[in-house]
Amino acid sequence: MRRSAILLTAVFLILAGGIASAQQTEISASVIDVYTNHVSGLGLQETATDSGGALISYRHFAQQHNGLEVNWSFTKNTQRYSDLAGVSVTSVQSKIQELTTAYVFHITRGSFQPFALAGAGFLMFSPTNYAVNAADPAVSRQIRPAFLYGVGVDYRLRKGLAVRAQYRSLVYESPDFFGGAVALHTSTAMQMREPCIGLIYRF
Repeated sequence: MRRSAILLTAVFLILAGGIASAQQTEISASVIDVYTNHVSGLGLQETATDSGGALISYRHFAQQHNGLEVNWSFTKNTQRYSDLAGVSVTSVQSKIQELTTAYVFHITRGSFQPFALAGAGFLMFSPTNYAVNAADPAVSRQIRPAFLYGVGVDYRLRKGLAVRAQYRSLVYESPDFFGGAVALHTSTAMQMREPCIGLIYRF
């Protein structure tokens, strides 16, 4: 019990010290456009419809230039599969949620604060319907590890409030909605490109 109390006290002091020395803490909300590249593999072509969505981010800078962020985003699109001749085979509509964390480096130049980021996390694909296919297999939810990178700039409007424009990209393995039931997947790396604009509150 005594050791546990000492450990909890030490953790609290470390966290309190980190918060006290923080140069900047912020939360932001952005709208995003989502564009996914076209890929092919295993005798199939895979495309995804363009879509819009939302992004929520929390950033904490314990040093002048170096910080960490946690992100959650949501969008919904349709993955379309066709054979190499371009004949449609099936399609799956799904909700897509992102949960990632990243290292952020920024500098300040007057009212502008350019930054770059890199990190990793997960994308969760949750189908909203069944595949249009003669075999009619039930599609399944997919979770894919993803690599995140991006660049952007913040512009301070007034104390505690800023606007952000950024470009983000997520790289991941294409989802396999059908599992072993039907061989309908490309097993190829895909890239989700996301230009974003949003507002930031700093405290």
